[in-house]
Amino acid sequence: MEIKSVIFRPITMDDFDEVLDWSKDHAFCLANDWELNRDSGELYNWWLKCVKNQATDFIRMGLEWNNRLIGYADLAHIRGNTAELGIAIGDSTLWRKGIGTLAPING
Repeated sequence: MEIKSVIFRPITMDDFDEVLDWSKDHAFCLANDWELNRDSGELYNWWLKCVKNQATDFIRMGLEWNNRLIGYADLAHIRGNTAELGIAIGDSTLWRKGIGTLAPING
């Protein structure tokens, strides 16, 4: 597998099909504390809230690789110049390939 560039980008409602696929991946759900067997309507409403992001101390960005949304990155507990960074790769078949380490965290 050739690993190309990974970029952060805004999440959109067009990403929902990928998110729905992640919600059906038991390994992903267990690793990321997602509820198993989520109702697609409830998941859609949750993703809509993520896209609209009303929080001042939290940002969720899409993680794109080879022109495909493969996960997301969260900046949480944002205080001044500090934040907690979390990266989740949604497709568990892409785990342990070093993709998350390619995320551009320095700018």
